[in-house]
Amino acid sequence: PFKLTKYERTQYYTLEAVEDFPLAPAGRAYLDQINFIVYADTNTMVLALQSGDIDLTVKEIPAMTARQLESDPNYTIMRNVSLGFEHICPNMKNPISGDLAVRTALAMTLDREQIAAFAFDGDAQPMYGPVSPVYEQFQYGIEFPKMDIEGAKKVLADAGWVDTDGDGIVEKDGVKCSMKMMYASSVTEYNKVTTIVAENAKQAGIEIIPDPMEKALTSSHIYNHEDTEWQLYLGTWGILDDINTTLVTLYRSGVNLNFGDWENAEADAAMDALTHEMDPAEIDRLMQIVETKMVEDIADMPLVVKMCSYAHNQKFAGFTIYPSTLRGVIDPQ
Repeated sequence: PFKLTKYERTQYYTLEAVEDFPLAPAGRAYLDQINFIVYADTNTMVLALQSGDIDLTVKEIPAMTARQLESDPNYTIMRNVSLGFEHICPNMKNPISGDLAVRTALAMTLDREQIAAFAFDGDAQPMYGPVSPVYEQFQYGIEFPKMDIEGAKKVLADAGWVDTDGDGIVEKDGVKCSMKMMYASSVTEYNKVTTIVAENAKQAGIEIIPDPMEKALTSSHIYNHEDTEWQLYLGTWGILDDINTTLVTLYRSGVNLNFGDWENAEADAAMDALTHEMDPAEIDRLMQIVETKMVEDIADMPLVVKMCSYAHNQKFAGFTIYPSTLRGVIDPQ
């Protein structure tokens, strides 16, 4: 019901109502114009809401900020559950993060409960398996290793990673088990996530170095499949709305969104079959193959599923909430 009439990239986008749009409830949109204002970070966006420059945050805001605004009668907070999840993606082409023992050990140091409670202020649900708990029908009890610092130490030692100089960091063939974890500096929760991950990993002899940067720069690394330098990427899968057919676009070998370049022939075959399989029993069988292989290879390290919060002033009402991070309160379809 709207058409784009004016914009300046990275600054603003103006949409005006189409006068005759039969699919709209009244044959026309209720609003004459919508102005999307682009902000570099969440804090600036919230300040714009409070100053009256905008009426609605179509990007989710931190849980603590949402609670602060919730106590103010001038604002209404809307919440929905993300269809994606927060995760740590390891680069399989890097010599350190590509080592299965290192990935397994790191996975065994992850405290998802602490991340949900501290980094996301309780507005998140721990995710223990390859598929979000939002999709109950695909929960088969297939989970990544539980937190076990002593077990992580043993996995590393059995693979030849030992601390030979007493600095607390294990090494192998003269190489320290030290990895940078890059993430978008604009996501405030990620600073806390990285602190938690680094502190727990250090107990097992793994050094995690926070590497915050602009989101565009993280994208330049993860989309470059020839880049073997980056090691760990902390980020978000924004929307997975049809999980059994979406897996192939994220994890199949050779696809662009398979940032870590995970390869597993059995998983590939199962994901390919899932794109057209209709029988529920066969879908279950294939999904279990994919999930099992992801866990065996530590293809990814899911952390939590966020509860997303949005705020608006009292000028407007009647918004429809859509589950997911990307769609928010606006349905692009």
